[in-house]
Amino acid sequence: MGPPPPANVPFDTSRSPMFGNVRGVAISLSLLAALLFVVAGVAVLVHAAWWAPVAIAAAAISALLILLTFSPWLLAGLAIDVIIFVLALRARR
Repeated sequence: MGPPPPANVPFDTSRSPMFGNVRGVAISLSLLAALLFVVAGVAVLVHAAWWAPVAIAAAAISALLILLTFSPWLLAGLAIDVIIFVLALRARR
């Protein structure tokens, strides 16, 4: 699992306040969200019509990860996920 984080770090992304040790789940969700964000970004660059559902999925997975390993330090990331989610929903109309 690796060494525990130093005492002076603001949060530990492998621990959930509600579920305890979630390192494996957190790694899986972060890799999936990153992959989907990259795919959505490439889709936007090539003007593919399917970018919005992929961006919505990426933002939802990222928000789930942030809520799972919640820390006030991550609120900006949650706000960015909400903005991406809303903009992608509006683009689908």
